[in-house]
This record gives sequence, C-alpha cells and structure tokens, in this order.
Amino acid sequence: TLGEHTTRRERVFLFARALKVAGSHLAPGLRVSAEELDAVLLTLLGTHEASRVTRLAPPDAQELRRKLVRAVPRRYRDEVESLVLDIRGDPDFSSRSVPMAIAELGSRVALMLTGDIPSAISALLKVAGREMPSALGPRLATARATPEVWSLIRFALSDAHFEARTQAGVDR
Repeated sequence: TLGEHTTRRERVFLFARALKVAGSHLAPGLRVSAEELDAVLLTLLGTHEASRVTRLAPPDAQELRRKLVRAVPRRYRDEVESLVLDIRGDPDFSSRSVPMAIAELGSRVALMLTGDIPSAISALLKVAGREMPSALGPRLATARATPEVWSLIRFALSDAHFEARTQAGVDR
C-alpha cells in the first residue's frame, strides 16, 4: 500500500492534499469518467439545453436531474446553473481536465501547508507508481513525464506560490 511505501513527510503531504479535495466536496470529480461528468453537466442544464441531453434516456435524465437538484442547496442553485452554462459555453472546457485540476488544487494547498517540495514531488511520483531517479537528467525526465509533478514544480517556482505563502502568513 501507499502507506507502507511513503515517508512520514510524504504522508503528511498526501493527507493534506486529500483533506483539501474532500473538504471542498471535489472527490467525486476524481472518481467519475469524463463521459459521466459530461452527462451530469448536461443534465444540470436540463431546461436550458434539453436538446443536448442525448446520452441518457429521458426518464434517466429526469431522475438524475432530480437527484442533482436535491443535492444542491436552494441558495446555490441559480449560481450552479449559471456556472454550468458558463462551462458548457466555453470552447476550451474539457471535462477530461477536471480530475487533473482537482488534483492540482489539492497538491498546491498541501504544498502551501507543508512547504516541503521534495516530499511533495516524491509523494506524487509514488502515487503515479514511479520513483525519483538519483541522476539529474533522468530526474527531470521523470518529473516532466508525470503531469501532476511537473505542474506542482512549475507552481512551486512561481510568483503565485510565493505570494500565496506570504498572504497565508506561512513564512512568518
């Protein structure tokens, strides 16, 4: 298991990452396929774009919509539908990018909390089933070949990371 193959510091990073994802109610976005997410988004649009809800039989789509609407508190329903409309109208949006975005959010927050870049990179490589090579050239190639690791490295070196740490008061 991952717990047996990670250090304490890597587990702290992974736990913080998981807490952010779970605490933001984003875990389902990591578990559904892109096709299922598309069906959910189209179903949420329901009355706005009824002609586009073609993946589900009408009774199935209506039942799913009822479940989804019940799951969203009333005070957020208009906002959720508005966001879904924006997402579906964006030609650059791909539901295939959702899991990576959720994982990146969790990783960035965990990095902010731990401040431990080497453990974060090592933990993410282990999650991906890889190990960090000892030689510099292969290290870079391995990091680049693991999208979440490469994204976290770029974030760790960015002004956004340092500004966020300053705003959070982590470096005080």
